[in-house]
Amino acid sequence: MSLLDRVRALLGSDALLESAGPDGVPRVAPDSPDAVALLLGTAREEGWRVRIEGAGTWMPSDAPCDLALTTRRLDHVPAIEPQDLSATAEAGIGFDLLRHQLADRGVWLAIDPPGLGGRSVGSVIATATAGPLRQGFGPVRDHVLGVTFVTGDGRIVQSGGRVVK
Repeated sequence: MSLLDRVRALLGSDALLESAGPDGVPRVAPDSPDAVALLLGTAREEGWRVRIEGAGTWMPSDAPCDLALTTRRLDHVPAIEPQDLSATAEAGIGFDLLRHQLADRGVWLAIDPPGLGGRSVGSVIATATAGPLRQGFGPVRDHVLGVTFVTGDGRIVQSGGRVVK
């Protein structure tokens, strides 16, 4: 069974993007942390090299890999709590889109990373990219209450939690 056939069997045809990127590497867009865990666990067992991409705005396409996993379908905001000044967002949502959704609920996010508007929340957190607001409101890590992530071997790990004063 080919790599693409195996991915299709694991995650369904919807997870495979129609075209490979400019580097010719097939792109997979899982729609849940469980699907990411399944894919990465299988990749480890099979020895596949996987490149993780958010919106694809930061990573050069020359990193060698068999498969690119994009978080673009992990783009939901399950909760916005204006009274607590907190929100829960998935890694693939565009940072600017999250800012607009927060603003619609009267919440302002004091992070202003430089770069392209299409960057994902996951990339901003993973790279700790902050702009001038960092001077007055602290680094990205100070704005993160908790995180759930998938390890390279497919385990789902939670760190931190939702503590609000």
